[in-house]
Amino acid sequence: MTSPQIRSGAAAATRPPLHDVAHLGHIELLTPKMCESLWFFVEVLGMTETCREGNSVYLRTWDDYEHHTVKLTAHETSGIRRVGLRASSPAASIAATRASSAVWLEARNPTRRMPEVSCAVSFTVWCS
Repeated sequence: MTSPQIRSGAAAATRPPLHDVAHLGHIELLTPKMCESLWFFVEVLGMTETCREGNSVYLRTWDDYEHHTVKLTAHETSGIRRVGLRASSPAASIAATRASSAVWLEARNPTRRMPEVSCAVSFTVWCS
């Protein structure tokens, strides 16, 4: 999917950067092999377990200031359930939500909170 600037013919490089998304946050990975996946992230990548909740294990990288970087969730298939983006400010989060909703994302309020996530907006990405 292309951005509105590209679809309309205006070059995306000519607009000033928005800086609403500060950096990537966390990711939730689905895995049918929880023990092997957990071993890989802890023993090979050196991540630290921060907590367990239901069928999920929360892990963080060294020197990360957030509660978790990776959430591993036992599931019948593998995949990505969620990717978190950290906004540069609450106002930037609102602006990014409005802009994204107008383009190709459906924004909705989260139905349940994750540990240590103070403010969240959930998006459903759809492709045509």
